[in-house]
Amino acid sequence: MWYLCVFFHRVLDYRKPEVESLAYLFGVNDALEWKLPKHHHPDSPFHFVNLPSEDIARSIANRIWITNAYWFAKADNNLPPWRPGLKEVFDAIICDPPYGVRASGRKSGGRKLLKGVLDPYTVPDDKRVGHIPSTAPYCLSECVHDLLDLAGRILVMGGRLVYFYPVLREDSTRNPFPEHLCFKLVASSEQILSSRYSRVLLTMVKIGLYTEEIAETARRNHLEFRENHLKWLEDGNLHS
Repeated sequence: MWYLCVFFHRVLDYRKPEVESLAYLFGVNDALEWKLPKHHHPDSPFHFVNLPSEDIARSIANRIWITNAYWFAKADNNLPPWRPGLKEVFDAIICDPPYGVRASGRKSGGRKLLKGVLDPYTVPDDKRVGHIPSTAPYCLSECVHDLLDLAGRILVMGGRLVYFYPVLREDSTRNPFPEHLCFKLVASSEQILSSRYSRVLLTMVKIGLYTEEIAETARRNHLEFRENHLKWLEDGNLHS
């Protein structure tokens, strides 16, 4: 019987072997037969596979993880769309923030929006085609502050925050990494970018509940951390 597989990642060299390995696990000893839907390109995410029974198809579908749909929400962490009361819903955040070594980060909002002259607004339907949103510079300290603040709110206890962070290789600071009362740093792995700069993969575990007091402390730490970042800009070429 033919079953439709939807590969949301199109690297079929990894996708087909997993289905075949699971089929073998459930007793299918013969090679699987594959075919494309009519008029589909070989790179299509849709493929038919011939399986001996519905029970085997169901067993494979329950085991395989790469054929599940992973949906994306595109948003700006500086202007998050989440409702204010949303807390402790994710197990992990893994990201590569725009830390400004090769390209500067940008955030939503032009001068009027950032100065409070205009409130956030929705672009009318008749003006969405070809619309280019206004943006503003997004410095490292503000980006990391927003990331830690968001992670503190929406990660479950014991959840992990994993992200890259740039450092000066000759920096003698005892602890050059961001800190937050909700998190404990458990691992750091350096990747050398040049003779002057590195980026470090930081792994933090959430150990404390997110409270208004912690949010206020995080804001004060943000200001202090921003001063250190400004010194980097004066001494080197780490773009904000």
